[in-house]
Amino acid sequence: MMRDFSEVFSELMNLKGRASLSLLLGSLTVMTGVGLIAASGYLISWAALRPPILDLILVLVAVRFFGISRAAFRYAERLFSHDLTFRILKNLRVHFYEKLEPLLPGKAIQYRSADLLSRFSDDVDQLQEFYLKTIAPVLTALFFIVLTAIIISWYSQILGLTVFTLMVLNAFLMPVFIRYKAGKSARDISVAHSGLSQYMNDHVRGATDLLFSGYHREWVRIGEDKIEELAAIQLKRAGAFGMDTGLFTFLSNASLPISFILLLPLVLDGAISGLVMTAIVLGIFSVFEAMEPVGSALQHYIESKEAAGRIKEVTSSPDKVLKESGGDSFKPQKFSVVFDNVSFGYGSNPVIKELNLQIHSGEHALLMGPSGCGKSTIAHLLVKWFEPWKGEVRIGSLNTKNFRGSDVRKYITVVGQHTRLFNTSLRNNLKIADPDASDADLVGALNRVGFSKTLKKLPEGLNTQVGELGLRLSGGERQRVALARALLKDAPIWILDEPLSNLDREMADEIMQTLQELIEKKTVLHITHQNRRHFAVDKVYSMKEGAVCEELAQLI
Repeated sequence: MMRDFSEVFSELMNLKGRASLSLLLGSLTVMTGVGLIAASGYLISWAALRPPILDLILVLVAVRFFGISRAAFRYAERLFSHDLTFRILKNLRVHFYEKLEPLLPGKAIQYRSADLLSRFSDDVDQLQEFYLKTIAPVLTALFFIVLTAIIISWYSQILGLTVFTLMVLNAFLMPVFIRYKAGKSARDISVAHSGLSQYMNDHVRGATDLLFSGYHREWVRIGEDKIEELAAIQLKRAGAFGMDTGLFTFLSNASLPISFILLLPLVLDGAISGLVMTAIVLGIFSVFEAMEPVGSALQHYIESKEAAGRIKEVTSSPDKVLKESGGDSFKPQKFSVVFDNVSFGYGSNPVIKELNLQIHSGEHALLMGPSGCGKSTIAHLLVKWFEPWKGEVRIGSLNTKNFRGSDVRKYITVVGQHTRLFNTSLRNNLKIADPDASDADLVGALNRVGFSKTLKKLPEGLNTQVGELGLRLSGGERQRVALARALLKDAPIWILDEPLSNLDREMADEIMQTLQELIEKKTVLHITHQNRRHFAVDKVYSMKEGAVCEELAQLI
């Protein structure tokens, strides 16, 4: 059970100084709050007896001290606890990304995009509150339950036992009852929220098609049903929390008459004064108020555990998805590519079967076939996004299975049909390929792919923001940026996966001419289902139903 929270506890241990300081400040806040209420009650009760004003000075100073101290400790506690929370949030996001990034895209195909986004944002956000809403309230409550029972027992053991029972009932038994009433709302909310996020993501992406197809109203209706489903779960959860608040208020208020009744005989016997009784009764009530966050701690724990489980589900790496081998550093002497009797599929569905393919170092091979026959899967296996079920993928004489995917990918450049540009400057998008490249290197690469005229027109040159997905550039310009990025990486093996599919004929011819010059001395695998007129290659393979069925004549 605690394995799900291993990352959270690890972060807390790394920040144990801040966590300890936050707990100390929280305890001091409660102490000064109890002292303020108790001293105020004592002062008001004593003032009603009209004593000399000088006799009240000490109590007045105590009230002022506790009042100022409580405000100062509360501010400091909020400052440090929220600082701790945000630090944990930042570290969890980085940790989640570092665990997830090596598993992509092999892991991503098991989840829809909005579901992954929900886990990365909502579930991590839920974990950031684990300390603030679960650990801190429970530890503070345990401390004050024991401390209050011990102090009250000095005056009355019966009252100490009674207060201890009421506090335990309020802090630990009541949440179990509330958890029972809430049911499986934590899991249901996570699933419903993820489903709604994915549904809205699909709606935004396909809004145009839905409008033209006339299916938009039905889509909206289904979306409203999903919203109502989520609202019903949240209503059930809110009802459980409302019951918790009501029962907590009842038990805490019950402590007032019970404390009064049990202390009254001590006052009548002269063991304590009425003023002390007032301070004790109000102090006990104040301690109950300070424990109010504990009522929902169990539910927050369950929700955090659910979120942690959903994150673990993504970041764990089953052997069939990806196995990052240790091994020696990957340094092939030659850059030939061999698929030796390789079989692979997604889930339990085979995509390629006993495939054999060989490209010698420096050769250009064209792989043709209809969509869905497994061409792109071959590229995925070569860059080690997936491991083959059987057979070997070799670069040179080295089996890629024995090496880390990050090492293998250093020697491979992929130019696909969709150029991934980020909403930042042109410079930053190019430096993805080579972080150490100078501006002169970037401009040189852009010039070699025919981007020089466009670069001169850009208002801020390399500092120009390309927009979300590079939408401020045309399709041909985005493709040239992709080629410049590949050129900066300067890998010996290139995979060209439908790089011209989204371009018009004239633009495709122009870019292909540029591309042929860049890859002249590289080992190249062209993947396409289009007419092969663009490509000058050494050999041509035809692929059908997951297997290479024939090698066609050489193209000139």
